[in-house]
Amino acid sequence: MSWLSGKTSYKSANMGEDHKKEGGTTNSSSYKKNNYTKTTTFAAPTTGLEDVFFDYGTGCKPGEFKNSVDHLAEYLATHLKYEGPTLAKAIKSRTVPVFEVPKDLTKEEEDKMTRRALKEYDTSYETAHKGKLNWKNNNEIAFSKFLSHCTPSMRGKLQGMETWTVIEEKMDGLGLIKLLQDITFQQDGSKQSILEIVEAVRSLYVCFQRKDQSLEDYTKEFKMRLQVIETLGISVGEDNASVKLICAKENLDWTMVLSNQTKLKEYRKKTKERYAAVLPYQRPQFGRVW
Repeated sequence: MSWLSGKTSYKSANMGEDHKKEGGTTNSSSYKKNNYTKTTTFAAPTTGLEDVFFDYGTGCKPGEFKNSVDHLAEYLATHLKYEGPTLAKAIKSRTVPVFEVPKDLTKEEEDKMTRRALKEYDTSYETAHKGKLNWKNNNEIAFSKFLSHCTPSMRGKLQGMETWTVIEEKMDGLGLIKLLQDITFQQDGSKQSILEIVEAVRSLYVCFQRKDQSLEDYTKEFKMRLQVIETLGISVGEDNASVKLICAKENLDWTMVLSNQTKLKEYRKKTKERYAAVLPYQRPQFGRVW
């Protein structure tokens, strides 16, 4: 059966009794519904997270991508029976967890070990082995969950991607999330116009806090817009003028820093962090609309 045929369902010993099928409720008290105008009638199957979905075309919202991924990761973290937090961390970092399996012991090495050391060795081996099995199962569950939150247009786009067949066969949840990110931020080979890049940059610099918007929500919105332009390959606060200014404040010779690539990279990163920390608070009075 193709996972693109409609809503997915799964049963797993790793899910709580009330979440053996697609759906369930979210117990995250901090979850807030997306506050943008919907361009699709699609509703995701997870109760409480119906408006968290991945769309392609006019309904694509790059600024909401991180937020949507985080909500689903947190949902899975609290509803999986085993290693839920490990899966959530892997999703957010887009990194497969490493389970260090102890090397096999020779008879000579085993004979030299105390009973306690052997017990610790066996425990480490068993923990790593279980971790690998849980990861495989959880990654497949993540595949089902994230795919169920894809609109028909996104599913159609996924079908046309070169790596989709392998990801679908393996039920690779992390692979699916990376593919969704590539599509959302047009890193899938789609043509990107200069106008889209300009609009993304402009969207960041005119992001001001509304009168009815909390500081927490505003900060999240700003960070999402910053993520969009960084994913497009645009650096903020890493220009030579800004880096030179930071170096001067620390009494560093700019020529020396410029000739040392390691030092230059270090100070570009430091300048970027300071720039991004200051930028969201350089705004006009509340009530400015963007």
